Amino acid sequence: MQVLVVGRSGPKFQASKDQDQKERVNIRPTEISGVNIPFGHFVSILEAQLGYPVINETGLTGKYDLALKYVRDDSPGSDGPIRLRRPGGSGPQAGSAASSGGSVRNRFGRAATRELGLRQCAF
Repeated sequence: MQVLVVGRSGPKFQASKDQDQKERVNIRPTEISGVNIPFGHFVSILEAQLGYPVINETGLTGKYDLALKYVRDDSPGSDGPIRLRRPGGSGPQAGSAASSGGSVRNRFGRAATRELGLRQCAF
């Protein structure tokens, strides 16, 4: 189980300008993105994609425009590391989760901090 909190510099994503607009979310094995995504729904999507519980302790409410792209290596014998790509990027960033060791949770934690301004802590 992991806890999601806001990082020291705050979130790196924006609140949706029109909070009354309908949610549009794109969920793929390598992407979570959309507009007007209620933050609680985003956390639920993360849980499903990562395969473990995530507790939302960010204090964030409302709807947000978010984009998180990654590659998940689910090959046999792999622990399923998550490799992150910046939206519009062509591959993992140098020094990103793809280029460093660690468990899925550690890799996602670093990616969440870098891309979204969130931290993931053990509960």
